[in-house]
Amino acid sequence: MTTTTNEEAEAPEEHETNCNYDATSFAAEADEPPTTNQSATTTTTTADDDDDVQEIAAKLYQGAILAPMIRASTTPLRILALKYGAHAVYTEELMDRSITNTIRMENTAMGTIDYVRDTSQASAKTLRRLEREGRPPLLFRTDPQLERGKLIGQIGTGEPDLALQAALHIVRDVDSLDLNMGCPKKFSVSGGMGSALLSDPDRACTILRQWNNHFSTTTMSVVGQKKKPISAKIRLLSSTHAQPTMDLITALVERGGIHALAIHGRTVGHDSVVPANWTMLEQVVQLTKQKYPQLPVLINGDFYTRDEFTEFQQRTGANGVLLGRPALYNTSIFREPPAATTTTTTTTTTAAGAAPTGGTIQYGYNSPLLLDKTTVIQDYLREAVRYDIHYKNTKYVISEMMNNRRAPTPRVLSLPQVFSRGQQTIAKVCACQSLTELCRVWNLDDLIVPKLGSPSTRTTTTPTTAAATLNEQPQQEPEHAQAPAGEHTYDDAFLLEKMGPDAAPTNGGSDTKALSLSSTPLATAATEVYASMPPNKRTRVG
Repeated sequence: MTTTTNEEAEAPEEHETNCNYDATSFAAEADEPPTTNQSATTTTTTADDDDDVQEIAAKLYQGAILAPMIRASTTPLRILALKYGAHAVYTEELMDRSITNTIRMENTAMGTIDYVRDTSQASAKTLRRLEREGRPPLLFRTDPQLERGKLIGQIGTGEPDLALQAALHIVRDVDSLDLNMGCPKKFSVSGGMGSALLSDPDRACTILRQWNNHFSTTTMSVVGQKKKPISAKIRLLSSTHAQPTMDLITALVERGGIHALAIHGRTVGHDSVVPANWTMLEQVVQLTKQKYPQLPVLINGDFYTRDEFTEFQQRTGANGVLLGRPALYNTSIFREPPAATTTTTTTTTTAAGAAPTGGTIQYGYNSPLLLDKTTVIQDYLREAVRYDIHYKNTKYVISEMMNNRRAPTPRVLSLPQVFSRGQQTIAKVCACQSLTELCRVWNLDDLIVPKLGSPSTRTTTTPTTAAATLNEQPQQEPEHAQAPAGEHTYDDAFLLEKMGPDAAPTNGGSDTKALSLSSTPLATAATEVYASMPPNKRTRVG
């Protein structure tokens, strides 16, 4: 199985993590009526409304922003990007049916808002697996203390009614709503989502206008919510002519009412190992800014250095950049230079996406702002432990950080995979069967609490927050359940196959027992609370 990220991303497996929920507050949430009647007559947007929400969009859609990447743009990477200096972050694509069929829960231990899959209609097999693993199926988690004012929620949808239901479900916990119009994968296109909307602007505009009327007008003040900007993420429609893309953008602005736009510099079918079409992207951005100067425009596609995206923005008038694969290669690309420092470029880029030649670039591949990759992965793993992310998703992201399989071919020699403190390999990462084992591979023993009674030469502290450290406890390998329709399962083979047979571990896997957080007191309490909820409380809430 081939698993992909970014604009070529597949839909995610459900992420399963430990939670600690307040049953009382959850019951109150479950009884709460929807905040907005989905069938209510929409409000006509006024000029004052547009000016107000456009100002909000201008503040949000600027600078360097983490792009939406399936399986990757989850809580740990979003938080790490923000800590390094990202101006804002996108969620991974949230599929309309999936996110609508979740229960919104306040995780009091972590200080997060969790959207947990409703299991009232789950099969007996799935329920047995969840009971055995001791963790409810988490689909989306946000940390409002760190992400409030910076979180753009991307929804994958192709049906106006489902699009509105999904948006109504999450709008209180995101700062803007984005329509995914770029994913070219079969699962998305066959459902009329993603890049299928590029050739159906009427349907895209219906979805966007409906969102606009519900969330970007004075209606929001009635339900106690701030107005939320609406955006779309698209691809180029032609590699040789700007007009087809401009016709689409015109429709999205004038009929869809978008307040911001992100443009990926590839057409559908343009392989990621071939450099993005910066020439056409430049033309489209310039034409868009000339026609709609107040519309924030984000560029996307192969901006692997700060000098490159800074220079492109200055030349075209783009407001910001979406960083996907470059952020996976080294998330510290978001680190900003001191305010008094100006970038001086003495090099020219010979082709769109090609490695620059001659001279030096102050903030290029060897930028002094970049941290070494080992430190970045360790920082990411600390966040994964902090937010108690399923080990399968964690090792997927780490493996993506460790390879260049989707980087443009001219870039590869400039993107070395060097790790400074140890002998970490993708094979060793794929062999891990718990967060504990991943921590050991990356020399993060300080996150591991020895099993009670086991010998240890170091001093540890008792964790006071959820997932602060990992307890060593045996865990059975979970039974793999069939993923819901339109979703995906996890497989390590795609990475090992790319690396060749030498990458496979000689012992066929880890030589230590699989370890998990599922026996921690917090996890046990969470499981008990979740299991004790009556079936009528395990339904989605507005």
